[in-house]
Amino acid sequence: MAVQVVKAEDVKKWLRSVPNDDFALFMGVSRLRGAHDNRDEFALAEAHEKLDTLLSLTRPVEIDLRLSDRVSIKTTNQKWNVTRWNYSITLTRMAESARFVMWHSEEHGRFLPALFCPDMKTAAFVMSFTGSIRVCPKCDALFIPSAGNVDYCRPAHREAHRMARKRWRDKQALRNRVSASL
Repeated sequence: MAVQVVKAEDVKKWLRSVPNDDFALFMGVSRLRGAHDNRDEFALAEAHEKLDTLLSLTRPVEIDLRLSDRVSIKTTNQKWNVTRWNYSITLTRMAESARFVMWHSEEHGRFLPALFCPDMKTAAFVMSFTGSIRVCPKCDALFIPSAGNVDYCRPAHREAHRMARKRWRDKQALRNRVSASL
């Protein structure tokens, strides 16, 4: 059996040719993890919006925050617990055909642990899980982070997303003040 080491560039190439649902699922799951890791409620609402049509995600019971009429999340810690559950169960399903193997690395001259993935879809989700490939929350571009704390493909996108998040929070605060005064 021929085996190939999958690199981030291979995943990028594969994602350009996959059905729209697989692409949207990969992007949505990647954004869900990024939103959770950064405790970004704005990005979390966007990730849920991307995934709502593809998955039956567990949703918090109360509705407080709204990105649109379709997407809402609770404003307590429950949203983060639900996010952890949704991410865990979705990634587990997407990577369930991956197997732990020992791989002999010619480069290192020794055996190393590896994950065998039977197809590129599984490999893409495994690479997303390991953090070796990320999705920019601003533009959905795939990129290889230069460091562990890099979440955007470029600094300008980090700043643009920060401003969008601030405007969204301001809008939520205004909505809460208006509903409290009624």
